[in-house]
Amino acid sequence: MTQHGVVIVEGYHDRAFLAGLLMARGWQDPRDRGEGLLSGVFAPNGKKVVGGDYGFTYRQGNKFLRLTPARGDSKVIPAATLIIDSPSRREPNGVDHIVLCWDADAGVDSKRQALLTLLRTKFDWSLEGEPPYNAPNGSLRIDLMFWSGSASAGIRADGLEGLVYDASLEAHPSRRNVIDGWLASRTDAPAAVPKNYMWSLMAGWHAERGCEDFLRQAIWQDAPVSAALLRRLNGTALDVGLTELERQ
Repeated sequence: MTQHGVVIVEGYHDRAFLAGLLMARGWQDPRDRGEGLLSGVFAPNGKKVVGGDYGFTYRQGNKFLRLTPARGDSKVIPAATLIIDSPSRREPNGVDHIVLCWDADAGVDSKRQALLTLLRTKFDWSLEGEPPYNAPNGSLRIDLMFWSGSASAGIRADGLEGLVYDASLEAHPSRRNVIDGWLASRTDAPAAVPKNYMWSLMAGWHAERGCEDFLRQAIWQDAPVSAALLRRLNGTALDVGLTELERQ
């Protein structure tokens, strides 16, 4: 049986970042091998990957992971609910692992409690404590992941932007003064927010790649940045969940 996981993220930039992370870990987009270019990519249960989702395989297709952008932090749990409640999940090769990802500033405790309440009331799971949460019959595991950088980035780092910016500065510390100087030189500009800092990296050093490719490829092809990102993600719920899926 093929293991079938889904990672649900807030938006398209998270999806691009995760696609790059998966490829850095050895996962493959079937389209890069010329598969599904016309027919589309199909999950192990025969469902076509549509609606802005990406599909990735591992070890000659023995593992499958779908990246789903929920289009907003409030829509991550509803997207998970649709999967948990779907009859197809209980069919052969149905989804057996879900990871929910948010920026940490979305509210770690509130999101965890909202998921716990849903699983207890709607699905009658008897749960306590910290994730991962496992279905009573063992058919499904749910992990929670919250993106966060560190205060050393010099910006509010509770999100993907802080994570990327912090890792990039560790790899290329001289870029901090360049970005700080440019942001300070703007006239009639609002106060800088984390997105200003991360996208300044893209505009200053990878402008020809564009936003999607910056997060999906450029930062992962920069070896020092990639190494710094992987160190920061090591041991997180996402890393643990992916490691389990990869070694099963």
